[in-house]
Amino acid sequence: MWSVLTVSPERPTADEPAEVLVRTFATFGADAANPMQHDGPIPAPSGTVLVLWGADYPYRVVAVGPDGARVDVAVRPDAEDASLYRGTVVFPTSGEWRLELPQFPAPATAPGVRLNVTVAEPGPTADGLPTLGVAAVLGALVGAVVVVGLRRQGRRSGGIPAAD
Repeated sequence: MWSVLTVSPERPTADEPAEVLVRTFATFGADAANPMQHDGPIPAPSGTVLVLWGADYPYRVVAVGPDGARVDVAVRPDAEDASLYRGTVVFPTSGEWRLELPQFPAPATAPGVRLNVTVAEPGPTADGLPTLGVAAVLGALVGAVVVVGLRRQGRRSGGIPAAD
């Protein structure tokens, strides 16, 4: 059996959920009938063919942070695809993280059980807008209220009041 880790988005953001996938394959010799066609590189030993393969296996996934902190990632079999396990991780900090399947050793011939992930710093959010952004939004809101008030006043008096 062969396993390959992926994460989506490819460059997750700290404090936001990212999807972790474990895809399982069986390896066969290069002369196997109907070799699997796939997009993109899938790490495999030379001279073998990877075929999607359902596996009933208790996968453990761990995210290891830049400071060595470990975050367990619960993955479960996908209901529609027996060769796929899905989970969600929230990386608590930005930096270089590594996803790994710790129950499998990682020799050079099995790079799919380790995945280096660059986690971006979180950007501004609705509850944490930069001060300038809040001021701009409040300024636009006050401006809109003033314009509406002037138009209403102008309709009542027969015209928009002149500026001094």
